[in-house]
Amino acid sequence: AAPRETVETIPGASDADARAALDAALDASSTGADALAAFSRARGPEARALVQISRGFDRPGLVGFLTFILPIILDSIFHAAFPSIFGVNSIAALQRQGTFVQVRWAKRKDRLLQAVALGGGA
Repeated sequence: AAPRETVETIPGASDADARAALDAALDASSTGADALAAFSRARGPEARALVQISRGFDRPGLVGFLTFILPIILDSIFHAAFPSIFGVNSIAALQRQGTFVQVRWAKRKDRLLQAVALGGGA
């Protein structure tokens, strides 16, 4: 197994899933480099989803309004009217719901349903 003291703490890896992935990578690898590669493969999709979600939060001007403010407004309206169909806004979802990948897919579903509702189904 890879030496655990070489990877004692990893920023952002405090949740149980990340710790389990790290432990599995360390147990299955003979070197720290191999363990790091295995951990990156296991946690890569979550990192990509987090980056994609966060990019939508920090765009300036009209693009920022369209990708951050408007979705929060729409999420609030649709969730209040139909909570069993539409989820909470992205920020609240990141605090309450499963993984970053799950939140990203849930918000994609919400956006599609919102577009259909606002477009009259056409």
